[in-house]
Amino acid sequence: MSARLRFGFTLALLSLVGAAWACGDANGTEALTLKSFHGLKASKDGCTHTENGIVGGRYDVGLATTKGAGDFSIYLQLVNNLKSNENLGAGRLNTNQVKVSEIEIAFDRSGPWSFLPETTRISTGIVVETGEKHFTPIGALSQKIAAMIYDRPEIFDFRPDVLVPLHFSVKAVGALFDGTEAESNELDVTIDVCRNCLSVCDGGPVEAACTSWAQPDGWACAKVTSGGGTGGTGGGSGGS
Repeated sequence: MSARLRFGFTLALLSLVGAAWACGDANGTEALTLKSFHGLKASKDGCTHTENGIVGGRYDVGLATTKGAGDFSIYLQLVNNLKSNENLGAGRLNTNQVKVSEIEIAFDRSGPWSFLPETTRISTGIVVETGEKHFTPIGALSQKIAAMIYDRPEIFDFRPDVLVPLHFSVKAVGALFDGTEAESNELDVTIDVCRNCLSVCDGGPVEAACTSWAQPDGWACAKVTSGGGTGGTGGGSGGS
């Protein structure tokens, strides 16, 4: 093959690769980004998310199980990277919105966590508009998972002052409004899990819809009764 033919063939191949990459955005494979996790922020007006992202948190499976104190709640920041493709002159509506049908939680089952399921799924009806940064709360660790952990006190050496890290990843799955599948990247988070390390003091919640006795953030009057182990209260700062 002559040098000229080889050059032409290479250029054509690069053009095809470029076209396929461009179609990747249009087909939604790069449409949705899970950018960060955010904690609970309570106020007299209700519940919202912290401004800064978090990289972890604390969850008391004892309170979650014996007091029915709720899931481990966390906010997700989802970003729709696509632009509107609406063209009213041609009678075309915007189909680049993303409807998130479920959130997938995948657990790191190494160490003492081999009994946990590989994944759990949370059904949602979240719609992320084109160009939007959307914050939505989820129960990342359910009371069912909390009960499974609570029933194995040997994980904590039967002590309330032990914090055991649990790593898991989160991914959003859905589709564009034209039916094209779209899913986000996976984002990892680590929760320090304990068994009866928190208590609820007098005063109660600022806003019941925002609170979980089983985690310190979002609660007006939750406190750590014992520390130590491998982690600290609440979550650290991360990117937003």
